Amino acid sequence: MTATDPGPEETVAGPEETVTGPGEAVTGPGEAVTGPGEAVAEPGRAEAATLDGRLLPLLACPVDKEALLYFAGDGLLYNPRLRLGYRVEDGIPVLLAGEAEELGAERHATLTARAGRGEATATLGRDPAGLAGQGETGMADAGV
Repeated sequence: MTATDPGPEETVAGPEETVTGPGEAVTGPGEAVTGPGEAVAEPGRAEAATLDGRLLPLLACPVDKEALLYFAGDGLLYNPRLRLGYRVEDGIPVLLAGEAEELGAERHATLTARAGRGEATATLGRDPAGLAGQGETGMADAGV
């Protein structure tokens, strides 16, 4: 079949729509397509894939070369000393200084408290609670 000769089970879509298979709906930009019994994902938000645990002893912040806190459920590697967050996409850490997100005081306090409660894993074999406590000194003491 070609796009100009749709069969009885195909749908031809306009430039802003998604072509789907038999029994599925045509959607607009940013809308999720699901089959029978499938959940609709929140548009624009992919499910975070977990970082391979074998990488944790090896990962360091690209800016200060020190350990990070890993929040698996958030898909986030966090440097509490510099208050920089690095995302994990499809299980791959995006450890590029230019891609880091500066996190504010409120988010920093939340993340360090979570790490203190054992909700994070530290890289480079460090203790998460001890690493979280380093964030209290702020960026000036990090030497950056």
